[in-house]
Amino acid sequence: MVIFVSGCKSIGDFDVNKALTEAVIAKSMEGTGEFSLNLIRDEKAQVPAEEQAMLKLFETTKFKFDSIKMESSTRVSIKGLASIRTYSIPFQASVSEEQIVLQIDGGKKPIVFQLQDEASNASMKAFVTELQSKLKDGKLSNSMMSYLIKQLPNPSKLNVDNVVETINGEKVSLHKLHGEITGKELLPLAKSFIKNMMKDDQALKELIGQLYDALYPMISAEWEKALAANSSKKGNFSKDADHLDEMDDMPNLGINPLNQFKSTVEPIMTGVKAVLDDRDSAIEVIHTEVKQIFVILLVALETLGHDDKKPWEATFNESSYMNTDLYFDNSLKLRKSNTTVMIAPQLEVTQGVSAVKITMSSENWNVNGKVKADVIATDGGSLVLDKASKPNDILKNFDPKSAIYQLLKQDLKIGKVSFPLFLGNGEYFPKSQQPFIENGVTMVPTRFISERLNAELAWDSVTQNITITDPETSRTIVLHIGSNVAIVDGKNMDMEQAVLTKDDQSFVPLTFIVTQFGGKTEWNNEMRMIQVTRD
Repeated sequence: MVIFVSGCKSIGDFDVNKALTEAVIAKSMEGTGEFSLNLIRDEKAQVPAEEQAMLKLFETTKFKFDSIKMESSTRVSIKGLASIRTYSIPFQASVSEEQIVLQIDGGKKPIVFQLQDEASNASMKAFVTELQSKLKDGKLSNSMMSYLIKQLPNPSKLNVDNVVETINGEKVSLHKLHGEITGKELLPLAKSFIKNMMKDDQALKELIGQLYDALYPMISAEWEKALAANSSKKGNFSKDADHLDEMDDMPNLGINPLNQFKSTVEPIMTGVKAVLDDRDSAIEVIHTEVKQIFVILLVALETLGHDDKKPWEATFNESSYMNTDLYFDNSLKLRKSNTTVMIAPQLEVTQGVSAVKITMSSENWNVNGKVKADVIATDGGSLVLDKASKPNDILKNFDPKSAIYQLLKQDLKIGKVSFPLFLGNGEYFPKSQQPFIENGVTMVPTRFISERLNAELAWDSVTQNITITDPETSRTIVLHIGSNVAIVDGKNMDMEQAVLTKDDQSFVPLTFIVTQFGGKTEWNNEMRMIQVTRD
């Protein structure tokens, strides 16, 4: 957004290009900021109750950042307050190349998101690390941003004023760059941007040359390794597919398709590398391909302006706009910013939202100075979230009385469970997870229903007792094989049917277990199905 509010031309003595480039490639800084999202709801829209509730929840969302410390482009810490409807949730976050650590008020342990796969190939890790290091190089990133900003056309409303503002308690003389863009201007500006890049051949070739010099040596080295590895294999491209070599012994084929594929592709890859190894040839090839991409983008934009004109104009009109004020000091460091974005589609039918308004502001100091980002300690343990994590794992990490727990549990309903169980004719099917009817009572495998309700299961072979525990509420049900008496939180309760065993599986009364954990069951006679729900 910052880039699109201005362009390459200077205004008076103020170098817009250089100022924006310096702002984008800032290496470090301290500051504060705010971000807010407002949904202007369409009360007349016919929206389901659940969606309407969700829109109302996020109608006004604000993040206030009391402390931002950017040590480098990959090491940042933030301390602030999230306000979502009636909830106020303090939080801290720290970001590094390896992980994101989030400490939310009410959390028992910090939450960790791993950014690097520990099991990934060590060689590839080293390659990615070196690639990131090259891209973060100040000279290279400066060249890339300077080239892009240079091609940007100026919007119709753009001006610079000299002002005095208070930043971090200090009055500072600043250049205030003010820009405005309406939705109607967006498409013409995007077209001009693409055309400018197509015209400036020399600058494009110079940038490609810089990228080539910085990145190609390491890419070429990896390419050599891959070619060497493939050449040492009989017919596979993956060391994990050695069993496919058995295809050599298939007399009906006469040839190994993997070897045939390799013999065709490998010379092509070798030839491509030979072309790219020649710097001048490589730059010409890449330049030609990039120009073709520009043509495709320009054609797409032109098409958008004609074939899809009505929906585009309905969304990006005079009522949709972006206004921004960027404040630079005399050394062209960005010290303050205020930006408002309004998207107000003129649609006859909405999905419950007639417009979206976003506002952002920031104050910066110690720009490109020595800054140390805060670190959130995980020595005392942490909750690592990955693909295997369940909603209940997140809820368990928070105090039930905390605002974040109430938001997740009551409003977002992340722990909600809902699934169907099909009974068919109600008969037992050996060695299956399918429920069946015993004496008029629906029975389900104990482990199956426990896992679906996010409960924990324990089996005592000595006592023949089954213990089911709800980690969220700590409610416990103890069952005994062959008995219709359950011990729920220490109290005996009669069940309609005793616990059964069939084919080394235990089965329990469905409705009893679901009800004890705060859920409910609904019977659909037409589909012969039971819907299980637990909020």
